[in-house]
Amino acid sequence: MKNLDVNIFGNEYKIKTDDEGNFILNVAKIVDSKMREVHEKYPKLSRLETADYACLNLVEDYLRQDKEKTEWVKTRIGLLIEKLERVV
Repeated sequence: MKNLDVNIFGNEYKIKTDDEGNFILNVAKIVDSKMREVHEKYPKLSRLETADYACLNLVEDYLRQDKEKTEWVKTRIGLLIEKLERVV
């Protein structure tokens, strides 16, 4: 396990990780980017409010992508079942 220094929205954090670091660095970059995006739209929010909104936006993005993937898989499975039924 090693310590990795990351910067999120101007704050330095030491993260303990078993990874080589690239994964955690990418996560930190995504969080930092979303915090800056929220701050740009709503500059009067406190740091905590900015973090809360960034977190909500990131989870919303994740759930939307997950839903799209699930729908794609359901569609593909349905098509495969139809093909199998025609063959059997």
